Amino acid sequence: MNTKKSWTDLAVDGRRLERIIRLCETEITKNLQYDNHDMILAYIDRLIKATAQKEKLADIVLGINHLRKLAEKKYEQPKYIFPPQK
Repeated sequence: MNTKKSWTDLAVDGRRLERIIRLCETEITKNLQYDNHDMILAYIDRLIKATAQKEKLADIVLGINHLRKLAEKKYEQPKYIFPPQK
């Protein structure tokens, strides 16, 4: 099993961003109980930033997949099936 992490693994970055987004949503809910509006606004700001980064990452991944499909079609290459995500 390969435990070495590559900086090019976009799926790992996407999962990390999703965890950050869920954490922000959880913290917003927790702080609503205490009427801690400053912290709520801070977490909303982080949530917006993480969502924007996730959108950029999704555009990159989908663009790469689209280009790969076009190249397979043009050069009649065998199709590569990505392993299912965990």
